[in-house]
Amino acid sequence: MFKRVAAGILGALNVLLGREVHGRLLGAFMKALNDGDATLLKMLLREDAIYINDSGGHRPAASRPVCGARRIIRLLTGLARRYQQPEDSVSAMPALVNGSDALLVYLNGGLVQMWTVSTDGVHIMAVYVVSNPEKLARLA
Repeated sequence: MFKRVAAGILGALNVLLGREVHGRLLGAFMKALNDGDATLLKMLLREDAIYINDSGGHRPAASRPVCGARRIIRLLTGLARRYQQPEDSVSAMPALVNGSDALLVYLNGGLVQMWTVSTDGVHIMAVYVVSNPEKLARLA
C-alpha cells in the first residue's frame, strides 16, 4: 500500500516538474552508475533518497527498500562490480513507462530491468527498478 501511495505522489510531482528535468536526472544517474562515479551519484541523490527493486522473488534483489544516499550508492556500486557484464552484452534503451521516462536494460538481447526515478527537480528522491519477469513481459 505504501509503495503505491508514494509512487502516486512522486509521479504527480514528476509531472509538475516536467519530463525534461526527470529525463536529464535519470540519464545522469545511469551514466554515473555505469561509470562507477560514486561522487556524481552522491551529488544526484538526495541524502534521504530511497531505492526500491521489485523482482517478484524471481531474481536477486534487495528484499526491502534501501534508504539513504550512502547506502544506495554502496549497494549499486557493489552490485555493478559483482555482476559486471561484457560491454557488448548489455544495452539500455530509453522508454516512456506510465508517463515517465525510464530506461529498459537488456542483457544479451533480453529485457532484464526497467529503471526510473522520482525527482524534486534538483535531486533524485527515489530509484525504482523492476526486474520481475512477469511485469517486464508487459513492456516487451
